[in-house]
Amino acid sequence: MLIVRAIVLAVLVLLVPAVRMTTAHELSALAGTMADIDTGKPSYAWQLEFRNWMNERFAVSLSYLNEGHVPYHHRDGGAVQAWTRMKVADPRLSLSAGIGPYYFFDSTQPNDGSYYSNDHGWGIIGSLGLSWYTDARLVYHLRTNVVETGSMDTHTVLLGVGYQWDVQPWLTGAPQRSAPKEAEKKNELTLFAGRTIVNSFNSEHSLATGIEYRRQLGRYFEGTLTALNEGENDMIDRSGLAAEIWLVGKPFGNRVSLGCGGGGYYAGDREHRSGDGDYLMSGIASITAGFPIAEEWAIRTTWSRVHTHYHRDTDVIVAGLGYLF
Repeated sequence: MLIVRAIVLAVLVLLVPAVRMTTAHELSALAGTMADIDTGKPSYAWQLEFRNWMNERFAVSLSYLNEGHVPYHHRDGGAVQAWTRMKVADPRLSLSAGIGPYYFFDSTQPNDGSYYSNDHGWGIIGSLGLSWYTDARLVYHLRTNVVETGSMDTHTVLLGVGYQWDVQPWLTGAPQRSAPKEAEKKNELTLFAGRTIVNSFNSEHSLATGIEYRRQLGRYFEGTLTALNEGENDMIDRSGLAAEIWLVGKPFGNRVSLGCGGGGYYAGDREHRSGDGDYLMSGIASITAGFPIAEEWAIRTTWSRVHTHYHRDTDVIVAGLGYLF
């Protein structure tokens, strides 16, 4: 599926160069406003971004952009971008520009409000930003994005803050690496519960429950198998098994683990029957955070987007207690 291929490509773009080169990583959160370029209708916008600087001039990034709600469109998506930068007066202040593909999820509705559909597709995102780097590893951002998809083109203006867990070498000389890692447990078994929200204009919701097995596959990789029950509401009654590959990092030592992943979700939906059979394969993309609370226990929270081909996309937001071994 296209979304799975895009996630795999993003992971390779972000990680393979890191094996060969000295890199500096940033994790940022931004928020601001969005406008539909054609209609001028405004809304809110927010963005989460992981950016990997290969050297002083070149970086690649993986990000999630929520473009808010305007009439007949509720859209968000994921982007992979290539970046270049130049300093502005002071080495700590830089002007950067990025461009890349954007895969979007758009809950659309006809003007008469009769129904809705989950539209997916590709576009392009271009970005221009000012960033101020501090010795305390914080980065302050002013960012503007232009997204062109053909169905709806948008412009966003965002402010945000980021954190570096390898300080930029052009600011401080030699890179300042994070503290050495302690011996880690490679397996995690988590029981979780939360909420399923259908990506419709009524946002039907239900109780989500499940169990997940997580395995560390390398310094930056993890794999999961998840038995997921999305619950029952007016639009879905779905459960199944998801398998995902994750890009992970620990920007604050071993105090928190952050990751993004993607894969396949083989599930049966008792509210939906088709000639394809009772069980259908969908895509799933997720972000997660794990918080160790004891030597063998951790709290984990995960937000997943289920990508279907029959207009039943969902957001599954869960939290649970994990056993480490």
